[in-house]
Amino acid sequence: MSARQRIGQRYEILPPVGFFEAQSVRLGPWWDFLKKYYGSVCWEEKRGLFLARYPKCNRCPAPATTVHHLNYLRIGNEYWEDLESLCLPCHELHHGREFTFYVACPT
Repeated sequence: MSARQRIGQRYEILPPVGFFEAQSVRLGPWWDFLKKYYGSVCWEEKRGLFLARYPKCNRCPAPATTVHHLNYLRIGNEYWEDLESLCLPCHELHHGREFTFYVACPT
């Protein structure tokens, strides 16, 4: 089975109970599930195909290096409309994190 065929398949592990209620907390079952999903072959293949299709940051002219979830409603079975290509500085800014050791976006 090719990577493209697997992209349409649902991720094997369903989000745990309390997943959507705990999204803003980096603890517990939500965070454990998300770390496991982001380390999966399924996500790596989906991420690679998405960045190949959308290679530029959606917020500045830099090359995209990160695939950001706009929502988690279909986590593990995302539509491409649920995702956004971002460069690392724009992704860090979106989440309110500092990126002092990175080069600023060419905006």
